[in-house]
Amino acid sequence: MRRGLVLAALLAGSSLPVLAVPEGQWTAGVYGADRVANAWRNIPYQSVIGGLNFQKSWMAGVVARREIATPGLLVDLGRSWKVPVSSSVELGAYTHQAGHRPELSIAWRVGVIAWRPGPLAFEFGIGGGLSHIFGTPLSDGHSTEPELQHRTLLHFTRDLVLRHADLPEWSLGLRVHHRSGAYGLIAPARSGSNFIGLILTRDL
Repeated sequence: MRRGLVLAALLAGSSLPVLAVPEGQWTAGVYGADRVANAWRNIPYQSVIGGLNFQKSWMAGVVARREIATPGLLVDLGRSWKVPVSSSVELGAYTHQAGHRPELSIAWRVGVIAWRPGPLAFEFGIGGGLSHIFGTPLSDGHSTEPELQHRTLLHFTRDLVLRHADLPEWSLGLRVHHRSGAYGLIAPARSGSNFIGLILTRDL
C-alpha cells in the first residue's frame, strides 16, 4: 500500500523501485472534514495560499478499501517513471451535520508513491465513482435551491498522505471529498459540494 506524488518525484529527480502491492489487501479508515465553498479545481492552489473558504458544515465517516489488479497501462507508466502504481475499490459511509443525512459512496482509486525522504513516504491518490445521499442533500451548499439538490452525483477524491517506515501499515492524509454534477452532464453545473479534512487509515 505504497503510493505518492508523481510530480514531486519528477521535480526531485528521484528514482524508486516499482513495488508490488498485494492484490486483495484490505484497508480501513476514518474521515472527518469541513465543507469549503471553493471550486474543486481551485482547492489545491488555494490550500497553499490560505484561500480556503470554510463553511459551518462538517461530515464524518468510515472507508474500506480493497486492492485490485492494476491495469497494465498504469503498471507500464509506473515502470517508465520508476514509481509504484496501484489501484483499489473504496467504499465510504458518512454522516453530514446538515440534516444528519447519511451518504454512501463507491469509487475506483489509483495511487502512486514517488518521494521518500528518509523514513517518510508521501502518497498521492485520486478516486472517482458515485455518491448517494439519503434524503435531501442539505450539505451540498444549495439547500435553498431545490433544482440543485440531487441525491446521486459523481464522486471524486484527492488524497495527499504521509506514511512512516516505523508504522508501515498506518497512514495520515489530507483528503478532498467532492460531489459533482460533472458540469451539467448528470446534474446542473452548480450541484454538489466540496469537503476537505483528515483521513486516517490502517492496512489490515
